[in-house]
Amino acid sequence: MEIGCGAAVSDKVRIERRGALAGPKVAEVAIDALDPETRASLAAMLAQPLAAAASAPGGDRVWYRITVTGSGGIRTCDVAELPPALRALPAFGV
Repeated sequence: MEIGCGAAVSDKVRIERRGALAGPKVAEVAIDALDPETRASLAAMLAQPLAAAASAPGGDRVWYRITVTGSGGIRTCDVAELPPALRALPAFGV
């Protein structure tokens, strides 16, 4: 089963929070641990151009780099916002 971006359900997603003064934070989770709505949001984010979020002005602005690694290869995207299920990962303290 795929999430629509070439990543198999057993693949891993790595989320790096960047920007802001607090410094980077990293979380990893298996895609099969995510609910279908979050997988769909993840697939939509991976369809965006890589530099979309990072190119906006404001060095102290928080943004996220999402990398999916697995049998389908490596896919990366930058986004300004995360779906609630990904924001709730322990590394982000939400």
